[in-house]
Amino acid sequence: KKHLLPLEVLLPGWCRECTIMWCDSRQVSDGAGQSDTAEISTSYEYRDVGITFFPRFVSLPEDVQHAVCIHELCHVTICVLSDYADSELSRCLLGSTDAHQGAVHEEYRMRLEATTQDFATLIAKLLPSTK
Repeated sequence: KKHLLPLEVLLPGWCRECTIMWCDSRQVSDGAGQSDTAEISTSYEYRDVGITFFPRFVSLPEDVQHAVCIHELCHVTICVLSDYADSELSRCLLGSTDAHQGAVHEEYRMRLEATTQDFATLIAKLLPSTK
C-alpha cells in the first residue's frame, strides 16, 4: 500500500476499482530465470483492475518495489490497447503454425514490456522522490 497509494494518480480515468492482492505461492519464471514480482488483471468493460503481488516482491529493495508498482500501473493504462492488439494478432494468425504464432506473440510481449518500462522510467523521473 505504501508504494501504491501515492501512485493512484497513475490509474487511468476508466478505472473505478483497484483491488490489491497477495499470492504467497507463485514461483513462475519470467523467462530470464527470475520469478514474477507482480501482475495485473483488468476488466475494461467493468472498469476494474486487480494487482497481485508475489513473494519475490518483498525481497526487493524499496526503490525497486516502487519501480515495480509504477511499471504495473503503466500496464493498466496501456492494457486497453495492448489487450486489443493481442486478440487481433491471435485472430490474424489463425491458420499459422504454432511456432509462428508463438514467435509473433513473444515478439509482441517483449515489445510491450519494453514500451511499458520506457513509460515507467519516464514517469518515475517526473514523480517526486520517494526517499
